[in-house]
Amino acid sequence: MVMRSVISAMVCVWAMDTPALGHAASPAERLRDNLLEIGRGSNFVYAASTGSVDWKPEGTVGFGAKTGVSPLLYFVEFRDIAGTWLRPEEYAVNRKNLAAFARREYAERHAVPMVTWHLNNPYVPPRWRDSNWNANAAFRYRHGVDGYPENHRFVLREIVDGSGAACGRGRIDGTGDMTFPNPRAWYEWCLKEAAAFCRTLKDENGEQIPIVFRPLHECDGDWFWWGAKSATCEDYIAAFRLTVDVLRTELGPSNVLFAYSPDRRWDAAGEVGKSGFLARYPGDEWVDMIGFDDYELGKDYDSPNAPKCAGKTSANVIRRARIVTEVGMARGKICGLFESGVKESVDFFYAEMLKVMTAPGVKFAIAATYDGSWTWPATDIGKVDMNAFLMSDRVITDRSNVDLLK
Repeated sequence: MVMRSVISAMVCVWAMDTPALGHAASPAERLRDNLLEIGRGSNFVYAASTGSVDWKPEGTVGFGAKTGVSPLLYFVEFRDIAGTWLRPEEYAVNRKNLAAFARREYAERHAVPMVTWHLNNPYVPPRWRDSNWNANAAFRYRHGVDGYPENHRFVLREIVDGSGAACGRGRIDGTGDMTFPNPRAWYEWCLKEAAAFCRTLKDENGEQIPIVFRPLHECDGDWFWWGAKSATCEDYIAAFRLTVDVLRTELGPSNVLFAYSPDRRWDAAGEVGKSGFLARYPGDEWVDMIGFDDYELGKDYDSPNAPKCAGKTSANVIRRARIVTEVGMARGKICGLFESGVKESVDFFYAEMLKVMTAPGVKFAIAATYDGSWTWPATDIGKVDMNAFLMSDRVITDRSNVDLLK
């Protein structure tokens, strides 16, 4: 795709990621190599989230129709296709629609899905609803929520060691009919359901469409049942490794890339003495990409009702991005800003994102915005700003004449 340049200090690290002689690189391996190369350059891939909108079969306007360009990486939500919170027939319809969308995007531009999975808690009771979120937020059922069973605070630990109690009956409509003996059995079943779907994603030649998977993301926060107040660092690392091992077994070791993606609150990531970006890092063997989610980008906390300048918060994001760049270069990993968003931000969010991604010392291959109002500016100024970002020569989309799989 692009001429391979070699940085002498990194030869040994990158050489470990090179396919052995005689081994035909899989699409996922080619994607990894190309993203590593992009990260060493001055441009980056913009990854837009489609949520569930673009892959509904009719009545919607997709990202490309709105902007005139389409992303080569796009986020999809596995909450809608695997788990025990929705009815089986709902999951089936969503899987069918998402598969059709993914195959079309791959056929047209080699666009690759990046998976976020807001998986429901195995102990969530039927019809549960978080007063601050919609009824489909069963992933928010966790330690600290009213009525949550304290003896099941550490669900990731139960998944890893096979302890815990019968679970999996909670469903949004109250009709749950499945019971698993413990969270480990439940979690492995969910992973295999997700893997079964991924195996259906093949191109017209029967070659597997690669997947980028971000398991158990934003682990340093306390808003998910796999977060910092519900899992020790050791719990999290073991659960991440289990996730990768199961999916590699189900999908083949070279068809999926895995991303370690905490939020920006690294110093609150765990126990005393274990804070920082790598506090919950599962290890190089289980990770292909590293990065973080950061919704501070573009915000102006000094003047939130009449935003004027987001320079202070963007400087914080740049500082974090430089730390991740240093870690990634040392470990030969792809680096990225995996979630951010324009909601409640200044009109020039995308200008701030471009500033971060092109700052000295930042070598990120990917920058992403999340779904809905996190991607789409609400003002005319913001829409002009987004269009200028998408037209920048530094931003790789389908207009850039780049094939991430070549």
